Amino acid sequence: MYHKLCLRLSAGALALLVLAACNDDSPEKPSSDAGSSDGGDVAADANPDATSNACPLDGTAPADDVAADINGWTVSVDGATGAWSITAAGGDEPVLAGPGSCGRDDDGWHAPARVASGEADVKSSFGNFRIELESEQASLEWLSTANIAPSVEQTDDAVVISWPLPLDEPADAAAELRFSAEGAQNLAVELTTNVEDLDTGEITTTCRPDEAFFGLGSQTAGMNLRGRTFPLWTQEQGNSKPEDGGTFPLNNFPEAAYAPMGIWHSSAGYAAIIGHDSYSEIDLCEESADRVRLRSHKELPRFVLVAGESPKERLTAITEYTGRVDPAPPAWVFGPWFDAVGGPWRVEEVATALRDNDIPASAIWTEDWIGGKSTATGYRLSYAWEWDDELYPNLPDTIDGLQNRGFAFLGYFNPFIPTNVRMFTEGEENGYLIQTQEDETYLFQDPAFRNSTLIDLTNPDAVDWLQGYMTKAADELGIDGWMADFAEWLPVDAKLHSGQTGWEFHNQYPLAWQKANKDALTEAHADQSPSNDWTFFARSGWASTNGGSAGFAATMWGGDQNTNWRYDDGFPTIVPIGAHLGLSGVSLYGSDIAGYNSLGTSNTDKELFFRWSAAGAFHPLMRTHHGGDKCDNWNFDRDAETLAHYRRWASVHTLLYPYFQRLVTEATEEGLPITRHPFLVEPNRPALWTGDGYQFFTGDDILVAPVLADDATDRTVTLPEQGWWPLFGDTPALGTPAQGDAVTVDVSAPVTEIPVFVRPGTILPLLSEAVDSFYGSSEPGVTDLADVDGELRLALYPDTEGNVQLGLDDGVSASGAGWTSTSSLDWNSASLGDTALPTCDSTGADASCVDPAAKTARLVGVTEATLKVGSAQLSLSADEATDFVVGVAGDAWGEWTEATPYTGLNADAPSWCEGHTE
Repeated sequence: MYHKLCLRLSAGALALLVLAACNDDSPEKPSSDAGSSDGGDVAADANPDATSNACPLDGTAPADDVAADINGWTVSVDGATGAWSITAAGGDEPVLAGPGSCGRDDDGWHAPARVASGEADVKSSFGNFRIELESEQASLEWLSTANIAPSVEQTDDAVVISWPLPLDEPADAAAELRFSAEGAQNLAVELTTNVEDLDTGEITTTCRPDEAFFGLGSQTAGMNLRGRTFPLWTQEQGNSKPEDGGTFPLNNFPEAAYAPMGIWHSSAGYAAIIGHDSYSEIDLCEESADRVRLRSHKELPRFVLVAGESPKERLTAITEYTGRVDPAPPAWVFGPWFDAVGGPWRVEEVATALRDNDIPASAIWTEDWIGGKSTATGYRLSYAWEWDDELYPNLPDTIDGLQNRGFAFLGYFNPFIPTNVRMFTEGEENGYLIQTQEDETYLFQDPAFRNSTLIDLTNPDAVDWLQGYMTKAADELGIDGWMADFAEWLPVDAKLHSGQTGWEFHNQYPLAWQKANKDALTEAHADQSPSNDWTFFARSGWASTNGGSAGFAATMWGGDQNTNWRYDDGFPTIVPIGAHLGLSGVSLYGSDIAGYNSLGTSNTDKELFFRWSAAGAFHPLMRTHHGGDKCDNWNFDRDAETLAHYRRWASVHTLLYPYFQRLVTEATEEGLPITRHPFLVEPNRPALWTGDGYQFFTGDDILVAPVLADDATDRTVTLPEQGWWPLFGDTPALGTPAQGDAVTVDVSAPVTEIPVFVRPGTILPLLSEAVDSFYGSSEPGVTDLADVDGELRLALYPDTEGNVQLGLDDGVSASGAGWTSTSSLDWNSASLGDTALPTCDSTGADASCVDPAAKTARLVGVTEATLKVGSAQLSLSADEATDFVVGVAGDAWGEWTEATPYTGLNADAPSWCEGHTE
């Protein structure tokens, strides 16, 4: 509850200054799914936080109020209290504000800023970290700016609020909050002091009642991150993430992440990126419902507000810091990938099953090419960096054979070096391994409980040594890429070649790991054509103004989800992980279908595999994983129904290739992700990200709402507005009004189905057929992209006025009017211009025709043409002669709209492991 607000206007500029409430009651902690009733991307009331001018402050007379223009941003400061606000260029209301010095810490108010000296309480084990800045074990001594009168200074490009600190030495000790220009359009906010030992700090800003937050990397804790505190420290996220953190280090807190990134977006209309790489944590209105607190340790907090009128524009500005996908991935990355481990017999079994069952597949991923075996904690790899010729005696021939059949071959690398592999001796003898402070090799237990260490990625010679193994894998064996796993485990007390400690380099280690992988693959393919014919996929990551994973990792996956339905660490988490990674600049994302970790939980069963497969079809990266319990987790070839189900959704994924390619252009040019948070696409529709009704967009035009509960056969979907079409439907959905213009619709979704909707007015570009491979093949009968070159299938999803529109960068465009639900169209009347189309059963394959039963038209060799169906018209143009298949909504998808059989869990179906020994 807030008391009356009081306005003050600066005498000179009449600028709106920051206000503060005059009560001492700390509001209750909000629900973590708080929406944004302020209209999403529109700023709400000016700072609801205010400082009573009657509050007694220690110090001199109040300074003058300030309203300064810095890079187009308006920074306003109340000279009496130091309360401040920031209004973006062209904006009418502040997007971010901070409280003044009037307040008492012990009553729940946070000071505008605090600084401290001392050490944090740091616990670490098996890559998990618990870092506390205020605990009995921490030795930090905090100095507050509460109740201290500030001074305010304005220069040409900065505004500085300064508070004297109660220290004897130096006599002029002060903490300063500085607002300054960053580049041509952005605004930096940073806390500084003139006291060297004060290297920990906190900046407090205000939190609006309905403000929502997004981003921060691979977060699992809901679509709206409000109401939690997030450690920005890359780490193992644990096996299960209960609210209380569970048992350390087996479990971790919900806010722990493999790839936390210092990027966040607010529904109040701003986006920010952290300005350093040390430890930070951000309290998003958890401790007090009206306060956000950004803390940093061993670096004082600094962040940059980026310019942009919309979330998309701000994300583009963010990726100026983090980098973007470069180069664009090869086509085969967007085809389905399949795992195959255990030896060449299993690789052949998988390849044969895929081709014999007409399942599109462009890559086979064999992580145990380096060797692996089953242990009490799951299937574990050797972590060597070279081919295991005992498990795979003829690997070069195996790879050649797979590539001839249209499969890229993917392997595995990580930065661990166990003591039982040859690389340990090489690394130790040459000084390539991380060290203790006593200059000994730093040893710890790796995930397989072996004594192990890490490569020192600050040592250029060590990186060259690592890349020698990578280049050998790519050049001599022809491996097309790999999983670049881990990189979260760097101990904080390690000593590095650069002179840095593990603490100082910890968050940068994943970036150095990703850069090493990218540089090795780039070099290996530099003289090949095409030179981008490779990929790697990473799970750890980081981002700050110094760079980010978005510019290094070709693709990222969501990490090791549990093989269950839990919202803390199971199947549902793939939705927020992908959405928040996207808002952190990561463009290409996928997950382990169907989960990885079975420790302490059930194995993947048939129902979970079906649900996860369908959801994975709408991510740009669609990849199966055998999981840690490789024999007992369900897999794509476990029974005939699963083969049919996976064939269907792998085909849908394959048909979407032209749509994915359009989105790749947006990724490379604008930094926009393919998997999109609803806030990015519909910032004024908070109903789309409220609660646990997880949904995501693929691009702007496809809304995906997976069924995330077992035994469920329906779900409620929230749509931005009326008129969205079910992907395979024949009429638009009519929903029940929800918040704002959003509507809800109850959807039937048997186990074989997934609710997916398409924006009204959209034409989805699809491949004309689901080819076997995007990799290319020399084997007769294996179809690839060359077989559908110059062909497109167009699925029309009209708006309420009957209009449709398509725009592609590859020289094809289409627009139309008069289209309605499929039942209202008379396809027998179809014509090309004024010439009636013959039926397809009366023509050859090279002639334009109509199929009234299928409700589609085939148009051959089009450069300019108009298709008419009754009163509906579709104008088409192409730079080169193109064949089109045109249909409305589900009719355009043909056979893929038909559900495959599902008769139950079939738990007795034999595993692929049965009958084979390692």
